[in-house]
Amino acid sequence: MHDEREKKQQLELCLNTGCSITKNGQFKLAIEKFQEALKLAEELKDEKQIKQSDSKAAQHYQKALEIAIERGYKREEINARFGLGKVHRGNNQIQTARQHYEKTLEIAIERGYKREETNAYRGLGDAYRLSNQIQKAVQHYEKALEIAIERGYKRDETNAYRGLGDTYRLSNQIQKAVQHYEKALEIAIEQGYKRAETNACRGLGNAYRLSNQIPKAVQHCEKALEIAIEQGYKLEETNAYLGLGDAYRLSNQIQKVVQHYEKALEIAIERGYKRDEAKAYCGLGDAYRLNNQIQTASQHYKNALEIAIERGYKRDEAKAY
Repeated sequence: MHDEREKKQQLELCLNTGCSITKNGQFKLAIEKFQEALKLAEELKDEKQIKQSDSKAAQHYQKALEIAIERGYKREEINARFGLGKVHRGNNQIQTARQHYEKTLEIAIERGYKREETNAYRGLGDAYRLSNQIQKAVQHYEKALEIAIERGYKRDETNAYRGLGDTYRLSNQIQKAVQHYEKALEIAIEQGYKRAETNACRGLGNAYRLSNQIPKAVQHCEKALEIAIEQGYKLEETNAYLGLGDAYRLSNQIQKVVQHYEKALEIAIERGYKRDEAKAYCGLGDAYRLNNQIQTASQHYKNALEIAIERGYKRDEAKAY
C-alpha cells in the first residue's frame, strides 16, 4: 500500500513536471515525463489515474508533435506519435491509434530506428487485434518479433510472443496460442519480468480452458494469481480471479466459481475496472443460473448490462443479454 501511494505521488509529479516544462519548450524532456507517467498509471492500473494521465498526456503529446514536425525533430515526432497511439488505443479509438503507429513506423524505417520500428509493429499488432483483424495483427507481431530476436530486445520479444498468443487464442488456434505463450513465459522467467510472467501464465490458463484442459487452466491461473498478489498487480489479480471463475464454471464447481468471481468483482469495483466489473457480474449471473437461482442471476446480468451499455462494451453487452 505504501509503494502504491509513492507511485501515485510520483505519477502526479511526472504529469505536473511534463506540463511545466512543455510551457518552457523542453519538449523532449516533457515527452519522457509523460511516458513515465503513463507507465506508472498502467502499473497502478487505477482507471481514474489512467484517465487523468491520458487526458493531460494527450494534450501535451499533441503540442510536442506539432513542434517536432515544425522543427524536423524526427525522434521526438516518433515518441509523441507513439504516446498518442497508446492513449487512443487505451480509449478504444483504434483507427486514430493505428494512424499514429503507421506514421511512427514510416519514420522509424526511414531513419533506421530499430527499437522504435519494433514498438510500432507491436502497436499496430495490438490495434489490429483489438479490431479483430487477425491476419494483419499476426503479420505485425511477427515483424516485431523478427526485429526483437535479431537485435536482442528481450522485453519486446516477450511482448510480441504474448501478442501472438492473444491473437491466436482469439481466432481459436489454441495450439499456436499455447506455443507462443510458453515462449513468452520462458523469456519472462529467464529475464525476471514478473508482470510479463503473470500475463503469460494467465494467457496459458485461458488457452487451456478453451481447449477444455481444466486442471492445466486452473494451475496456470493460480500461478498468475500468486505472482499478481505478491507483486501488487491489481488488474492482473482481478483477471486471474476471473480466469479461475471461468475454469471452475466449466467443471461445474459452482461454489468455487462464485467465490472467485466475487473476489474479482470486489477488486474491480474498488479500482474502477469497469470492463472487469461487467465480466464478473456476467460470470456470477452464469453461476447462479447454473445453480437454478434465476432471480439472483437476473440481477447480476442486469448489472453487467448496465455497465456494458454505458461503456460501449459490445461483447459484454451481448453476453449479458
